[in-house]
Amino acid sequence: ALLLSTSLKGINMNGPANLTRITISNSSFQDAFLPGALFVEANARGVDFSGSILQNSDFRRANVERSSFAGATITDATFDFANVSLTDFTNAIGASKGSWFNIQGTPVGLVL
Repeated sequence: ALLLSTSLKGINMNGPANLTRITISNSSFQDAFLPGALFVEANARGVDFSGSILQNSDFRRANVERSSFAGATITDATFDFANVSLTDFTNAIGASKGSWFNIQGTPVGLVL
């Protein structure tokens, strides 16, 4: 699947949503409800996840470079092997309870 310059602001995708291997660019999931969402191996560079509910979501091997998770709830989310270079995690809730094994790049505002 491919999403380019799309706004899904506030969308409710309780399910969990399976977005494995999706390509998303310059799009917004701001304030979205996506608990347990699967973004495994997704190419989601420059995506706005700020303020979203993403607990238990899976971003394993995803590329979220230059994306924003500012103020998002990421409790128990998995970012193992993900590219988080210049990704903004300022004020993200629950980051210390997530999985960050072998992340690549230098994130902004990530407090573990």
